[in-house]
Amino acid sequence: CCILHIGNIEIGIEIINKLKLKLKDNFCLVVNINENLIDNQKISILLREIEQFGNYMITKTKNYGNDISPFLMIYNYLLKNYEFEY
Repeated sequence: CCILHIGNIEIGIEIINKLKLKLKDNFCLVVNINENLIDNQKISILLREIEQFGNYMITKTKNYGNDISPFLMIYNYLLKNYEFEY
């Protein structure tokens, strides 16, 4: 599973495209998007790229100036709701 926080749509699209080349088809992708990007004209392109993964989850959070908070929230959610083998 890969957890990715996106604060810039152009960079997010670039990272997603690189991940598609490197990861297997059944890979799980969790993407958090800054809430202020939802109204961006390119958001549909980003969402379309994410939806190409078979297993994905998209969340959105407010931008408080750091990337660790959304990561910890998603990680906590995954641990509580899904069983992962290490």
